Amino acid sequence: MSNLCVMCNGDGESVLHLLVLCPFAKTVWQHVCSWASIVPFQAVSLIDHMLLFSASVERRVPANKRLLLWLAAIWAIWGRRNAAIFKNEDAVAVEVFDQIRLSSWHWQIIDGEKRWKQDESTIREVRN
Repeated sequence: MSNLCVMCNGDGESVLHLLVLCPFAKTVWQHVCSWASIVPFQAVSLIDHMLLFSASVERRVPANKRLLLWLAAIWAIWGRRNAAIFKNEDAVAVEVFDQIRLSSWHWQIIDGEKRWKQDESTIREVRN
């Protein structure tokens, strides 16, 4: 098995390269940054990337949604990498971006439903 990145056939496939530095990942992040109205940035580690992303969207995105969007992007890039390896599927950055938007929307709905159910349980407890 080759140590080359399956997405770009370049550099060794480290986690940082795959999720942030790979030209494919950079294109995906450019779409995400454009959608979130932030300027793309460079990071030296995955943690640095997460913190810079969170700080960049701080005023536009509620705190509980910042990490959700970042995780949706990481999850989608990783999933596309696995599809390229195990299913021999092509990697198209705009398709991954569409998946990020859809996943983050679904995750927000699920989070909202959980909170609603928690609030509903609390109301019942208070009433009883």
